[in-house]
Amino acid sequence: MKEIYLGGTCANNRWREDIVIPALVERGVPEDSIFNPNLGIGRWSKAAQELEDKVRDFCSLVVYYLGDTRDGTGVSFYSAMKAVMALYDHPTDAFVVIDTNGTEGHTAMALDRAYRELKKRFPDANLADNLQDLIVYAADRYGRQQPLVGRDT
Repeated sequence: MKEIYLGGTCANNRWREDIVIPALVERGVPEDSIFNPNLGIGRWSKAAQELEDKVRDFCSLVVYYLGDTRDGTGVSFYSAMKAVMALYDHPTDAFVVIDTNGTEGHTAMALDRAYRELKKRFPDANLADNLQDLIVYAADRYGRQQPLVGRDT
């Protein structure tokens, strides 16, 4: 059963595969409880989107990472929109990371501004400007051997 949905930046940024998933597994989070929607560049389809939507709607932790795509395409408007919607719709189940690491110029300034504005609007929300805060939070919440329960949709 998938409990943690890792949404947000894809493209050439392997934040899920290289950083978050290994760190969570190392801290006792079962790998099969983590949903990684990143299929790779050019492999996303309508069927993949439908599966992603179904899994995300059941997960009890919905993560959106907004950061450097490492291919020059910038931050996904769709991911940013979904992140803000999650903060409104499921504030206790959402965790948003807005990471300026690897960005520069206008993109870095816009991400930093978005982070500060969201912190003001959602002072009690799970918002971070780095992946380490997400890892600690998710490991504390899921890194123990207890039955996991999905959120109601």
